[in-house]
Amino acid sequence: MIKLAAAATVFAMVTAGVQVARADQCAWVTKDQADAAAKIVHGADHHNVAYFCKPCGDAGPTKDIAQTVDVKHVKEAFYTLVINHKEVDLAYVYYSAGSGPYRNLGIGAKCKVVEVPDTIAVK
Repeated sequence: MIKLAAAATVFAMVTAGVQVARADQCAWVTKDQADAAAKIVHGADHHNVAYFCKPCGDAGPTKDIAQTVDVKHVKEAFYTLVINHKEVDLAYVYYSAGSGPYRNLGIGAKCKVVEVPDTIAVK
């Protein structure tokens, strides 16, 4: 019985660790990817963006307007996108391309994403 409880605890810890790892996919990217993402957000319809992290368990998207967009050097060859003074993970940012669903910024910037919708409906 104790062995079964210990195994279940280890399994839960490993599973939780995998979910955390998936939640940080495109936070640090190449300069080209960060620059591409900034250009996309600057060109987004009315600078409308939304944040939605499916692997994190978000219930739905949170809409925002990108008032400031910057590329920040993080470390060595890594950069991050900063929207409204907050570093973001491109995998969980979506942008408005006009009418229709919002598109995934990570995909648009050619960052490899996993278990992330290509588009989402934002009201």
